[in-house]
Amino acid sequence: MNIIIGFIMLISIYLILFKDLTFNIVPFNPNLFYINWIEILTPFSNIEVIGQFLYTYGFFYFIQAGLILLLAMIGSIVLTMQKGYLIKRQHISEQVSRNINNSFFIIKQKNENTTTKY
Repeated sequence: MNIIIGFIMLISIYLILFKDLTFNIVPFNPNLFYINWIEILTPFSNIEVIGQFLYTYGFFYFIQAGLILLLAMIGSIVLTMQKGYLIKRQHISEQVSRNINNSFFIIKQKNENTTTKY
């Protein structure tokens, strides 16, 4: 199942990157190949215009930034997961499965010989 999903993902990435996915509205007339939707639909807000500009012209920059952030995240995880003899780690399963038989208690007794000064 994972191989099928991976193959579909590779095909979709190939089609996005290397094929022209624009469709001709009237295939017999080559003059109507491109429609400038920004001139037709003017009620865009500033955020929508910036988003449309970034996702149109800065698509590959977003992919590159995402890959750089992914590599930085993986690198930080690898650096924090180092195993060494000086590194102390929590054993969560031991903490959760704690019972009265394997517990330690600290009992403080008041010493009656000492006096406290205020």
